[in-house]
Amino acid sequence: MLNKQELMNYRLLRGVSQREVAKFGGISNGLVSGIESGNRNITEENHRAYVNGVNLAYEAHKQKAREEKAKEARKAQRAQKAES
Repeated sequence: MLNKQELMNYRLLRGVSQREVAKFGGISNGLVSGIESGNRNITEENHRAYVNGVNLAYEAHKQKAREEKAKEARKAQRAQKAES
């Protein structure tokens, strides 16, 4: 199991907010904050929820970036066709 500092670093390296960890992990914002500050014990259950929250939020970020890239590519194709 990761300690509080490792969990926070894991989250920050992936560009995920505490709010996103809570949302995607199905836990409260207070629990996320408490884990990172050391005010809440890290149980196996909330560790799993925290890590899952980070992973799911990170995947959502990547999916959104892929969708935006595809949208820009379609826009560029339309502009190129219009020029032809």
